[in-house]
Amino acid sequence: MDKSTDRLIDKLAGDLQPTSRLRQVRGRALVATAMAGTILLAFILLGRHAGTAIDLASAMFVLTNGLLLVLALVSSLTVVSMAQPRVGSTQDAPKWALASVMLLPLAAIGAATAGRAGAGFIFAQRQDFTCFVVGSLFAFITAGVLLYWLRKGAPVLPEKAGLFLGLGAGAMGSFANGLFCPDHSIWHLGIWHVLPVVLWGLIGRIALPPLVRW
Repeated sequence: MDKSTDRLIDKLAGDLQPTSRLRQVRGRALVATAMAGTILLAFILLGRHAGTAIDLASAMFVLTNGLLLVLALVSSLTVVSMAQPRVGSTQDAPKWALASVMLLPLAAIGAATAGRAGAGFIFAQRQDFTCFVVGSLFAFITAGVLLYWLRKGAPVLPEKAGLFLGLGAGAMGSFANGLFCPDHSIWHLGIWHVLPVVLWGLIGRIALPPLVRW
């Protein structure tokens, strides 16, 4: 190896700085913190409705928020794992969780078609838009945390990582909002509480990959 090559290697290596290893336990702790913070914010802003909103006897309330929580956790923890480059891992669990959540709008449309969704289901009510907007805004907390984590790592599939980030953030925001939403109808929960997941999934897939490339 000639001296010019040695000098080139020394120059390239001279700018390198040691970094601490990413620990998944820390990433999971950040996800838990984001979840707690989102729920706390929802309670502060929407807590006045808590007495009439949280209803474990409502099948739609339990089913919708349960599926959203599963999607939020599965997607977020998958993103934490994807920050570390690895080969041979498909990371498809969020896709199955998303498929389960997408059964909700299908059920809502089926109920509407059969005339069981209420007389006003065709017209968007103020509560519908409010839940869509609030759930989407609550997603920013989880999205920020996951984006921070991905930028510290080196995801080898930035498009998929961005998609899962969006799904996790949207589901977490909608879940937190859903805990304090007083409308438990199948049309409202199945459509307007799922739309934030769709919106953030698109944002994550389209807008976030350039921010996490390395």
